Amino acid sequence: MREQVLLHVYDLSQGLARQWSTLLLGTQLEGIWHTGIVVYSKEFFYGGGICIDSPGHTPYGSPTKIVDLGETSKTFEEFQSFLSTIRDKYSFESYDLLENNCNNFTSECALFLLNKNIPEDILHLPSIALGTPLGQLLRPVIANLQQQFRQNFGSSSILTSKDSSSSINFQHTPEIGRPNHTESISDNKSLEDCLSSEYRCPYLFEHFDEEKVVGKLYELNPVAKNLSRQGLLELSLKGDSSTLFPLLDKLRFDILRDRSLANEISQNYLSDILQKHCSSTSPWSTTLMSLRLLANIFRYDDIITEFFTQASHQEVVVKSLCHSFVHPKPSVVETGCAAFSNFCRWLYFSRIELSEEILFQLGHNFFSFITRDTCDNYGNQQRIHILLSIAALCIYNESLLELARAMELSSSSVLRSNNLPVKASMISNKLVEFLK
Repeated sequence: MREQVLLHVYDLSQGLARQWSTLLLGTQLEGIWHTGIVVYSKEFFYGGGICIDSPGHTPYGSPTKIVDLGETSKTFEEFQSFLSTIRDKYSFESYDLLENNCNNFTSECALFLLNKNIPEDILHLPSIALGTPLGQLLRPVIANLQQQFRQNFGSSSILTSKDSSSSINFQHTPEIGRPNHTESISDNKSLEDCLSSEYRCPYLFEHFDEEKVVGKLYELNPVAKNLSRQGLLELSLKGDSSTLFPLLDKLRFDILRDRSLANEISQNYLSDILQKHCSSTSPWSTTLMSLRLLANIFRYDDIITEFFTQASHQEVVVKSLCHSFVHPKPSVVETGCAAFSNFCRWLYFSRIELSEEILFQLGHNFFSFITRDTCDNYGNQQRIHILLSIAALCIYNESLLELARAMELSSSSVLRSNNLPVKASMISNKLVEFLK
């Protein structure tokens, strides 16, 4: 099975390079780049050693851009072994802003995974830019920023073992208010411990082929070429549903980079988008992208919490999610499970109370979906979404726990499957015990 490899690119100058580079250098620089390599559903980067986190949720914030590097045939175990061979080169002590930095690390990873480097303009930009007047101005700022990051997670390199023959212990980078957890789920962890660990970040749809999506958008909606941001948002509601999937696809990606856009959509458009595009008469492609948009809004806990203060918004979201469970398209069901898992994560951590009516509708539809479906064709990630959602709902509300027991959820195939990956199997075993 081949794995997609992405390069997450972050601007350490926070827009300063783009603003002043032409004046000071005589050439336009888009940014001073930090990069992370995203593969096997994880983001690997060089901070205070080699670090790992959920894609797009490192201490560097949201990526400025994402580059699709290709697909690798290397297995995770092979990549893990490779990282163990370079851990000393990319240690806390060996970091050098010019000669041994984050971009050197991601380029070396790309070379191993794909037999090619990351783009030259990213790889060599630090040496060029930091040797200029602007670079001299930025050097102490960037060096101080990097030093702060190293201090924050310098001891949390994922490659903590000093013995090259010993196993590698993967660690997430710590963030303010978030515990630092290892990847594995030990047998002595409680179900709530598992949730706290596995629900650390929402699941986001981050891959985006801008050229392809925007091209399709303009092909189906030529008027979109001349529309402002406000005009595009209005188009998402007033246009022909069968032509709007590329617009919704673009919006679901743009909100990951633009908090203000996410806030505007949640306040003024999200509820209507879901009502319009997540019904039994909606084109499946538009429903799919609407659900991905919903899933990505959960990137911002405060924005989604404000959105759910309106009971009508709760009802629309629950109705849209319940519709996805019975959709004939497997891709819509899978996306619905991811969005639902993000919703359950939000419920679990926010502890905001929903009405009994909404809770019953939510629990009954989701549990019915689980008990009637064999889940034989589900991927590992979808099964994990489902298991985490069950756990979150049953811990969140006693009535939902009793409903799950009454519907004999512990006997469902998704909990009793013999083909679960290790992580899902451990969660499943704890759930079965919890539901007894």
